[in-house]
Amino acid sequence: MKHIFLSYSRKDIEIMRRVREDLSAAGLKVWTDEKLEPGTPSWRKAIESAIEKAGCFVVILSPDAKQSEWVDRELGYATACGLRIIPVLVRGDERSAVPLELINMQRIDIRSDYASVADQLIPTLNTHLGVKPKPRSGQRRPAEPASQPAPKASVTKPKAKTRRPSSPIAGQPSAEELAEIFGFTMDELLLNRNMDISKRQRSSILSNFWTGCVIELILLFTTLLIHNEILRAVLFVMLCIIGLIIASNLYAYLFPRVKSITGTVKRTGSKRNPKLQVRDQSLILNIKDRDLVSETYEGRYRAFYATSSYGASILLSIEPWNEEKN
Repeated sequence: MKHIFLSYSRKDIEIMRRVREDLSAAGLKVWTDEKLEPGTPSWRKAIESAIEKAGCFVVILSPDAKQSEWVDRELGYATACGLRIIPVLVRGDERSAVPLELINMQRIDIRSDYASVADQLIPTLNTHLGVKPKPRSGQRRPAEPASQPAPKASVTKPKAKTRRPSSPIAGQPSAEELAEIFGFTMDELLLNRNMDISKRQRSSILSNFWTGCVIELILLFTTLLIHNEILRAVLFVMLCIIGLIIASNLYAYLFPRVKSITGTVKRTGSKRNPKLQVRDQSLILNIKDRDLVSETYEGRYRAFYATSSYGASILLSIEPWNEEKN
């Protein structure tokens, strides 16, 4: 079986890894350049060779991918090699994320529904590469030939391998209930699943930004008015430190990185300033009604978070994540 060449922007590496993991779980061979050192001659040769030997070409589309010189080169070389190109839209819209040469090509949209990876992408790849879908363990293959459209159920079997969110267990709150407790919306949860972030969540990263700006201005005027050299030097150091914090806070706002972690959940910190402990990660809560947060929660969860300039991890959304045993 030939491999699938997966083209992506480095800024989309988290969603790329998730797609690669699910394709591999479905029994497909996937090639990426993640473990190669970019810019080296061996890296370029490896990319050319991988495209030439690939069975098809999957490109992850986003505004960053559209601006990427190497995604454009890989796409051009795959076209020259006559490969089947399958675009997967993960962020942005048709205008900001889709290159001109792919504008009229049918694509798979997983921006708001990641299940399309199992429902559309994996079956499309199986059909193109002539691969029989992997059955669930303990379940027989359909009796019909793979070439017939009848075994539709076997096409959706990779869903069990993609580690999609599961239903809550007894005593475990649903995603809707968690949204009410932790102050996010279901639309924001869908964005976070695709490693994207809403405008409201983005603004939460700018904690104490304007306070830092005011302190910076006060210190600046104080430094100009004071004539004591030692005191001026101390204030100048403080100015530099606060300036770096403001700059890094602004960078975190402009280029947020959504991360996820799975595990058991419990409340830590004080009642006035509670935090959420997910496995070994402590997450800050931007919520008004802190009394809604329980001490512990049944089952396992997947939490999405972003990091502020202070190195603090801020909870964006959370959902039940109980692995189903085959």
